[in-house]
Amino acid sequence: MRAGRPRSVPPPAYLLFTWVLVAAAAGAAPRSGAANVLRRAWIEHRGAIFTVHIRLSGRPRWTLSQQASRLQIDLPDTLPNWPPDQFLHAPVGSLGSVRIVGAGGSIRIEIDAAGSDYVVGRQHDDLIIGLAPRGAGPRIAAVFSSRRNAAPSPRIEPRQTARADHAPAPLLAPAVDADGYVRGRSVVVVDPGHGGHDPGTRSAGGVLEKDLALQIGRRLAAALANRGVKALMTRERDVYLTLAQRTAIANQTGADLFVSVHLNWSPNPGTTGMEVYYLNNTTDRATIRLARMENAAERGAAPLDPNLNYILSDLQQQYKATESALLAQAMEQQTVSALAGGFGNDIRGLGAKRGPFYVLVGPRSPAVLVECGFLSNRAETQRLSDPAYQQAMADALADSVVHYLNQDVSAGTL
Repeated sequence: MRAGRPRSVPPPAYLLFTWVLVAAAAGAAPRSGAANVLRRAWIEHRGAIFTVHIRLSGRPRWTLSQQASRLQIDLPDTLPNWPPDQFLHAPVGSLGSVRIVGAGGSIRIEIDAAGSDYVVGRQHDDLIIGLAPRGAGPRIAAVFSSRRNAAPSPRIEPRQTARADHAPAPLLAPAVDADGYVRGRSVVVVDPGHGGHDPGTRSAGGVLEKDLALQIGRRLAAALANRGVKALMTRERDVYLTLAQRTAIANQTGADLFVSVHLNWSPNPGTTGMEVYYLNNTTDRATIRLARMENAAERGAAPLDPNLNYILSDLQQQYKATESALLAQAMEQQTVSALAGGFGNDIRGLGAKRGPFYVLVGPRSPAVLVECGFLSNRAETQRLSDPAYQQAMADALADSVVHYLNQDVSAGTL
């Protein structure tokens, strides 16, 4: 049954209000030997975004499925901390409702929220589910950066009901490797932009984008490998690859992520900063100009292919766009913060942005394009050419990728 709208509350600072779904229930001790126990669940609301927090006694494992406007998340070998004849039910504003059921040594979370974008991921021992009206884009990524609320209130108690007349469908626990990753060892494809007869952009002093992209790409791949991530490069020397060849490498290797490394250029020589792009339509003139420059490298494909808008509109409805937005935001924020800490506060972050880049269309995995800085700026070119700065950037990018992978993020639209 669909729940009604939440009761009106005065908006406190940061527009946050919370429902507690369950606290520890007296007399409902978990069975011994259980792999995990649901300790508490609550909902937070910031603006149009609702966040469902499921706090467990250990790292969550889950399987996710979707049927029409219902999202179903199963946590195998997980026990609720309340009697088996109870369940939890709470609204998520006008989006719909959340229902949590424990049965057969597992927990099932059912979310009915038609017309919503969702993102599901892990943060420490919490399973976090973000819900927002369709088209929320990267703003939904904020559910992974918001501060935890130590004392949520008011309380909603578990609702009494009869036992379900049918048990949940059998669950298959995901394969887990020694490091705890659900999908086994993660694979990231690093794509140094341009190469061979395609130099990309260049500085006034003759520094070429293709050379710096390869240098930074090599360092990023090594930094990822040092962190236990399998890193593959589309090119390891000065050769030309088509955009289709680059994305085919990601798909053939079953990559979890695709990261394309580039250097930027602006007609304004004072412009500096790093930005990370994910695939989507945009009306921003500077982004369109940049995409035209990057896409023009593809021989035999018109930079303004009229089919591109149709492709992008279709991709907006798929999980890849939202996951890529999450990755782009994490990479830009964390990398700029790390570089500013080591090289001064003049390191600028220009944000996570949407862009119609051909190289981001092909990968079946989440994909981003990192513009590491502007070769049109003399001081930034010197900094980007410095091996110490390149290494610091590579390490920060690798840390942000590992952080993203550890959240085991999935996203989509109901």
